[in-house]
Amino acid sequence: MTNDESNSAADAESIAPQEHLAVLAKHRSRVLFETLVMRLGGGHNNVDFVRFFDSRCTINQVVDWRRNRARIPGWAWTYLGVLLRARAAADLDFARQTDAADRQRRANNIAKFNARRFAPQTTASSEKEKAG
Repeated sequence: MTNDESNSAADAESIAPQEHLAVLAKHRSRVLFETLVMRLGGGHNNVDFVRFFDSRCTINQVVDWRRNRARIPGWAWTYLGVLLRARAAADLDFARQTDAADRQRRANNIAKFNARRFAPQTTASSEKEKAG
């Protein structure tokens, strides 16, 4: 690599727009918030968000949260955490039940049927002779 190339790379980095870290963190938290609400079945529009939070907030507050005009309150993050943990616990319970579930084993049933079906046929008189 020549000196000219390294200088142009450094110049390009200095010219690139620099985002403020707080703006990036706020954007990431908003994206995470919307993703979690939608994943938990909260819907896509503002009214669905209000219903999801059991009317603890107004539509105007939700609009402000989603447009980065206001900070998402701590109680909303706590509520999402509680719902996520409850859903994860329920999913783990179902996973444990599938591990312990009795599975149908058709092969054993078919093997028993075939053993009876193709067993040598004995007559009633031969069974009496063996017993007597």
